[in-house]
Amino acid sequence: MAQTEGQITSKHVILEVSTDGIDWSADLSGDATVVTPSGGESMTGSTHTFEGHYPLVGIGKHNPVSLDITYPYTEVDNETADLIDGFFVNETMCWVRYRPAGTGGWTFTGQGYFVTPITPTTDATTADIIANTVTWFGAKLERGAATT
Repeated sequence: MAQTEGQITSKHVILEVSTDGIDWSADLSGDATVVTPSGGESMTGSTHTFEGHYPLVGIGKHNPVSLDITYPYTEVDNETADLIDGFFVNETMCWVRYRPAGTGGWTFTGQGYFVTPITPTTDATTADIIANTVTWFGAKLERGAATT
């Protein structure tokens, strides 16, 4: 196989939230700086029998998934911290849609909850912008074709 020519950067990433999975007007792309997915792997199992040297192995159901989302902390109404705080405090189920290549590429969509508060970490030894990381947690992220 020849070397890939399909590499992408984070330049066009789109990250959106929705209360119904239809209206994607809450676009966090202008605030989010890092999205770190985890989970979703197949559960695995193994056992040994009296005969043989190697175990029997199998895969099972999938584990839940999470997205750690980092963004600049603000205290401005209707910006990311305010929006996520509302979901967290009210324990509102919401949808996320994550598109690493922007429109026209794959989209990862799931339904779940923001499970961490918006309390930021600060550091007096730096002039960096205060950032915060929150976790969205759901059963799955389904991969599909991106829509506009």
